Amino acid sequence: MSLLQCRSVVAVKAGQWEAAKEVASEQVRDANQRPGTLVYEIYVDEPAHRLVQMAVYRDAEGWLSHSRSNPHAARYMTMVDLVSLEVHGDATPELKEILAGFGAAVILPSVSVTD
Repeated sequence: MSLLQCRSVVAVKAGQWEAAKEVASEQVRDANQRPGTLVYEIYVDEPAHRLVQMAVYRDAEGWLSHSRSNPHAARYMTMVDLVSLEVHGDATPELKEILAGFGAAVILPSVSVTD
C-alpha cells in the first residue's frame, strides 16, 4: 500500500467566507465516509480568509475516487482561488495528468528507508 497525502491552501473570494466554510464542512463530513479516504480535514485561517485542506488517501485511486464523486467540488471552486497544492506519494499517470491541470501541483515520490 502506498499512502497518498495532499495539502492544499485556498484563498476565499470576497463575500464568500461563510458559504465557503459551510461547503468545506460538508466536504469534510462526506469525504470521511468514503472508503479510500483515511483522513480529510479542513483548517480555517480566518484572519487570512484561507482554508487549508489536509487529506490522506489509501493510495492514488483513493484520491481519484474522492475527486470523481465529490458533489461539492464545483460549487466550492467558484468560491475560492487555489494558492498551493502538494501531493506526497506515488501518483498514477492519470492522477499526475489531473494535477498538472492545477499548475501549482507539486508531486513528491515516496522514498523507502531501510536499515
